[in-house]
Amino acid sequence: MFLAGNPAVDRVYRVSRIRVGGIHRPTLTRVLAGGKGLNAARAARLLGAKTHVVAVLGGMSGRWAAQALAADGISGSFVWIQAETRTCVSIASEEEPRGIMTSFYERADPAGPAVWDQLMSATEHAIEEAEILCLSGSLVPGLPVDAYRRIGELARGRGVKVLIDSHGDHLREGLKAGPSLVKINAEEAGELLDRELPGEDLLRWAAAAAREVQGSVESKPTVVITCGPSGIAMAPSFGQPLVGCVDRVGPYPVGSGDAVFGSIAVSVTHAAPEREMLAMALAAGAANADVPGPGLLDPIRTQELAAQVSLASI
Repeated sequence: MFLAGNPAVDRVYRVSRIRVGGIHRPTLTRVLAGGKGLNAARAARLLGAKTHVVAVLGGMSGRWAAQALAADGISGSFVWIQAETRTCVSIASEEEPRGIMTSFYERADPAGPAVWDQLMSATEHAIEEAEILCLSGSLVPGLPVDAYRRIGELARGRGVKVLIDSHGDHLREGLKAGPSLVKINAEEAGELLDRELPGEDLLRWAAAAAREVQGSVESKPTVVITCGPSGIAMAPSFGQPLVGCVDRVGPYPVGSGDAVFGSIAVSVTHAAPEREMLAMALAAGAANADVPGPGLLDPIRTQELAAQVSLASI
């Protein structure tokens, strides 16, 4: 189960070049129900998981997103608001190096006071059928800052494992709920720990940061820190930190972190060993970058890339 508290309609364009003040006619367009939670849910679905989302949606764009999720085989419990679900645009230019995209992310309109009660009610009902709860991304403005802590505690009280991929205050509060796994990127880890990122050897820094984050949380969760094309570092539940990379940089990296989180959710559901979890996460992120559209990936290609991953203890 994925909680998507700040969904979007994601649009991906490919153009020959980006020119300020010019008219651009995309050579490729893809539109998806997106935002971090929905992207991660889609990746998990493509990797074979039965996926349910609880999402805050609004307006005609929100209704379109609900229909798109159903077409992707993803069931949902939706909290409806009057404001339109936001739109996020990512543009790949044939002139730019592979792995570079330009993005425009709208801010969501604030939710009314009744939305929180509705979201908790929908979540409480959906948790009854869940094995895990994935808290992904931010929440629409107007919801309580400690929402992830309260939702996470609800899930743990029902015996449901909690996984979180967020940032800022939402992350800090979510960590108080005692998650089983934390997935963040290097910038989010630096913010959480109040540390600057190093100029080199980012994976080694991330491995130490993952262990520090793990030690700061009472539940001692597995901690995964993504470092873009450099790879991923993990502080597993037992043993030395692990780092891994895959020699592949695709042209559409937006959503790769969400694909990583979706893959991790599948691995946790299957009780996969943590080295296998890390290899599949790396492969899912790389496979996402091969395809235009966040949270999209080819499961066969993902398995092929998993066999090419390099892992090491550090």
